Amino acid sequence: MDHIDRIDRMDRTECIDRKSLLKALLRAHRALGDRTEFGWRPQERRDGRGRPVTGIDQGTMARLFGRESLWYRQRENGVKPFTIGELDRIADRLGMTWRARVALFRRALGCDPHPVAGPASTNSPRTNAWWTKMLKPHAACLTDAAFNLLDHNAEFATMLGPLTVDQSSHTNVMRLLLLDASAPTAHRSKEAWHAPLAAELIEAVALHANDPDLRQLHADALRNPTVGPLYRGSAAYTFPDQNSRILVTTLHPGVRRVAFLRSGDAASR
Repeated sequence: MDHIDRIDRMDRTECIDRKSLLKALLRAHRALGDRTEFGWRPQERRDGRGRPVTGIDQGTMARLFGRESLWYRQRENGVKPFTIGELDRIADRLGMTWRARVALFRRALGCDPHPVAGPASTNSPRTNAWWTKMLKPHAACLTDAAFNLLDHNAEFATMLGPLTVDQSSHTNVMRLLLLDASAPTAHRSKEAWHAPLAAELIEAVALHANDPDLRQLHADALRNPTVGPLYRGSAAYTFPDQNSRILVTTLHPGVRRVAFLRSGDAASR
């Protein structure tokens, strides 16, 4: 299976919402699952064309909670809400990475599994010790909610290589590394970052639908001839460990840390 499962494609701007992303994430993980790991016997299932169907069906998920299929289907489709305990159990059973678990909570409840500690305010952020700490140890940058660049470390500048980061021009990280196909970098092929960047962007759009900068990025991504098809399928990205080259953390409202992991770094769960 391609690392971007093309199920549940979202071709229209108005389709990007938390419920749609939740459904896509859960369907992608169920498709990767093994029914026998749940203690159930293998079951031969076929689709409408007679092809074998693999993965874990909604009925099996429902039985984990002693419920009928309708109970789980309503929650996967966003008709009724999951509880925190139910989400934790689903993430464990489906073997979600930490970043996928974060996506699960954000899409189901609109919040992270655990709050991220940070200062209530920063009077002089670019000289603040906490701010500086957030720029280490990998190539990393700090952005606002719409991925407009606020600051970056030396490793980030080195990674960009031929690119010039001009903070005064309000550089946008998504435009720089995802939408501008012509911009080269000195560190790894940019295509290696397209899938996780697209998944981060589509999730941000769903969580902050009223942000005009994010809405414009979303529209431009859909129209982009290079990354548009990948972006439409990114709702089903499963954030696998082997592809965790980018880690995006919300430090506090309005500030994100985007870290780029080098080859050989331990993937984050």
